[in-house]
Amino acid sequence: MSDVLLFDWRLSKAIEYEYKPQLNLRWIPVPEYPLRVMLDVPPPTYAMLNKDPLLLQSISDDCKDAFVDSLKKIVPRLQALDTECGAAGGDFFKYAEGRKRVLQQIELDIQQAKTKAMAAITKRWDELEKQKKEYKSYRQGVAIKLVKGAAGVAGAAAGLGGAVATGGATLALSIIGMYRAVVDGGKTLWECMQDADRVQKRVMGDLESLKKTYAQNPQLGVAREVVASSVNAVLKLPINVTNVKTLGDDNELWKGKLTHLVFLAHELAETLNELLDKSEQLSAQLATDPDSKKKQAALKGFEADVNKLLTEGFFIASMGRRVQIQKSHQDAEKGLKVQEQVTKGIEELKKGRSKGVDWFDSIIAFAADAALTGAGYGVSPPDFSSAASTMSKVKDGASVAMDSATTLYGIYDIAAENSEKVKEVQDGLLKKWKAKILGPEKQGPAPPTLSKSA
Repeated sequence: MSDVLLFDWRLSKAIEYEYKPQLNLRWIPVPEYPLRVMLDVPPPTYAMLNKDPLLLQSISDDCKDAFVDSLKKIVPRLQALDTECGAAGGDFFKYAEGRKRVLQQIELDIQQAKTKAMAAITKRWDELEKQKKEYKSYRQGVAIKLVKGAAGVAGAAAGLGGAVATGGATLALSIIGMYRAVVDGGKTLWECMQDADRVQKRVMGDLESLKKTYAQNPQLGVAREVVASSVNAVLKLPINVTNVKTLGDDNELWKGKLTHLVFLAHELAETLNELLDKSEQLSAQLATDPDSKKKQAALKGFEADVNKLLTEGFFIASMGRRVQIQKSHQDAEKGLKVQEQVTKGIEELKKGRSKGVDWFDSIIAFAADAALTGAGYGVSPPDFSSAASTMSKVKDGASVAMDSATTLYGIYDIAAENSEKVKEVQDGLLKKWKAKILGPEKQGPAPPTLSKSA
């Protein structure tokens, strides 16, 4: 038996040039799904087709029509998956799960197209035999053969082969896993800022409360210390009566929150720079594949968004503002220096406990100057075009929106077959950050958790 190439077929190209109206998917890449459609024929038929190129072209056209007709089933499946993934905010794992199901359905659609193509060839041969009876013998043993990528249906859907497929998958899963961890880190950065602000306000409230007492009467201030200590110890109120010990405890908690913020901002900046390096490596690999231009374009957009995160920060959808990583780090370090001054002041207060109102004014001014409200700035939200309302609903709950949510999906299919590895990368970073940022467990209020994305 010999193989005759009828045509090379790529699902993405067929949808782009043969399907109307134009397909616009927002949250998923169109599967490449490259195929070689071959006619498997015995040697006599092979020799005859080489002598009759018009017949070969007619058979090829009949087959191609059957495959184009399959788009009527395939495109709605992709649109449904796109809607499903959009409702999940472009979540990678939702895509990987749905992609497996949809590719199985597409495989059946392709097999049906193959059956219809064979029926079209049979019809064509029947008509030909009516004109040339000698052609009857040539139809014996003729069949259609489909040649997919070496990785099978799921691997072929990404449209990559050889070393690009292997190395590209490793880089893609690292990029996606790291990106998901950065999303979680962005949420936690915002939570750390909010926590630090809340504790800072408590420190200021403690100082203001003590200031009023000492302003009335220094001796009353000392008496209040004794009474407050007794009340807090005996009644164990959920909100302590303010005394110097309460102020000291809140001040130490403030230090912890600021320290978490410094560490996390540093880790996020390092991870984002590593993301850029890996994205550039993947782009270099894809550049060797002429059919990966859309993936290269997606990576280019992703790199631009990562740079935007580094320079302009995370967008807080519910606040209409961005939180800058570098500014958060700088403000937290400044806050730690102020916290040291408050700590020294508390030690002085413990020694004398009859400080004047001027002392409180100076310490309160220190604490007020360390507010983190300057770590971001008001901006218009990222442009999510037609998906704006969906993104807003999804991201408002998490408080953090990422510009790159609309570009990274372009390489999802490269890593989809290794979704468990993506999770390993994400969980590995979160575990590392938890150990470094949160440190050993201590008694008292727990710092923000690094919760994983849905």
